[in-house]
Amino acid sequence: LSISMVVVYYITISGVYPVFPENLNFGGLNDAYLYSPVPRPWMPSEINGIPIEVAGKTLTMLMVTLFFCESFLIFQIRRPNKSLIKSTREDSNKRMYLIIGLLFAILIMLMYIPGAQIALANVRIGSSNINFMFMFLTAFDWLVCFLISLICIVSFEIVKYAARRSNITF
Repeated sequence: LSISMVVVYYITISGVYPVFPENLNFGGLNDAYLYSPVPRPWMPSEINGIPIEVAGKTLTMLMVTLFFCESFLIFQIRRPNKSLIKSTREDSNKRMYLIIGLLFAILIMLMYIPGAQIALANVRIGSSNINFMFMFLTAFDWLVCFLISLICIVSFEIVKYAARRSNITF
């Protein structure tokens, strides 16, 4: 999990994987989203010398990659002596799929519903705002997050496979 997080952080914060124009202009609805040419008085232009767009994409890709890793980890840990595929086929639990689907829907809503982030960013709790700073991800961004999360998923499956071959049970 740590390796996946470091990889996605490094490639986005360093600019190896850039912020695309599509990340900033989602369907021409710039007024309703955080990352747009429309100035926001409460939005800084940079954080510690890093442009806010790069920081936002880094945070968003980190959260999506973490979501993928943790979602698959739930299925991997439930049956540590079985492979992920065998575990999901034989020991299916519809409630777990429903909960993961609901959490995924909330993540999607925070990212793509016009005005949702701005409404939350204007809510003050104590001395700070609820600002998720999520950015729109393109289909390719989602693919990159999923591929990077495979580091976590595959490595855990390798550990489980090695344990099964050595007759180690958990």
